Amino acid sequence: MILAKMNSFVFEELRKLDDLEIQSVLRDVDAATLMLALTTASDELMNRILSNMGNRAAMLVREEVASLGSPPAGDVEKAQQTILSVYRAFASGGPTER
Repeated sequence: MILAKMNSFVFEELRKLDDLEIQSVLRDVDAATLMLALTTASDELMNRILSNMGNRAAMLVREEVASLGSPPAGDVEKAQQTILSVYRAFASGGPTER
């Protein structure tokens, strides 16, 4: 049942994670992937993620996301799936893959 829930977990649901979980995921996600994934994120998710970064890093990410405009949907989805894979590995206690 837990595995089924993790497999149906969607990117926007990351906003429900606690700060420690978000920070653990962020450690294993490269900046380019994060910025691309956030281009279609809700303000709530964007703020949750950025609040778990240092002020300067959060400002740079916000500026870069704004400058990306509207990248191809397939690229955004791939970036979001990469982050979800990192979360699933973290949640299952296994090693993360990039």
